Amino acid sequence: MKKLLLSVLMIACVAISANAQKTAKKKSPIANIESISFYGVDFSQGKVYGATDEADKLKKAFEEINGLFVSQPAKYNVAELTGKKVNRTNVKAVSTSNSNIPAGNVKTTNSNFTISNQNITAALKNLKIDAGDSGTGFVVVTQQLNKTSGVGTYYMVFFDIKTRNIVSSFKLTGVAAGSGLRDYWAASVYDAMKKIKKYKQ
Repeated sequence: MKKLLLSVLMIACVAISANAQKTAKKKSPIANIESISFYGVDFSQGKVYGATDEADKLKKAFEEINGLFVSQPAKYNVAELTGKKVNRTNVKAVSTSNSNIPAGNVKTTNSNFTISNQNITAALKNLKIDAGDSGTGFVVVTQQLNKTSGVGTYYMVFFDIKTRNIVSSFKLTGVAAGSGLRDYWAASVYDAMKKIKKYKQ
């Protein structure tokens, strides 16, 4: 009986060890991407929940958040946040999509609002990318800005610029903070992007 128990324990230990090694070897889904072109934060597919702010003010904040990557590059440093070399930053790529969000589509009363792969594909299709760009693109696609919980949910989308095919897409959340619409939600974008380098599938 003791020998049987010992054998079972040994097998269990080997299995646990093998599983631990497998987990340790897990890589980030973007580990093999060396450089990217950043195309901003797309808010066109997402919605704001629990906010009393007017739609026009929220849309203005969306534009201003993207502007921070240009006006405050030391803080909103995409290379530092992603761990990737950044070939170029073109936040104007999302300007048209963000500015054309119908006022009635900015907010939702559904706290469980989510987006699908079709939404992400639509966001990629609508990006205004220069014809000469190539390689891997990176865009942050918003799912929900939840004012009640103070959390923003975003998809980090890495894609082939020429084909617009998704290379990797994963969801991260960030905590909102600060005063004013721009700074409040910009903090959630920043907090979510800080987690990119640590993300594992």
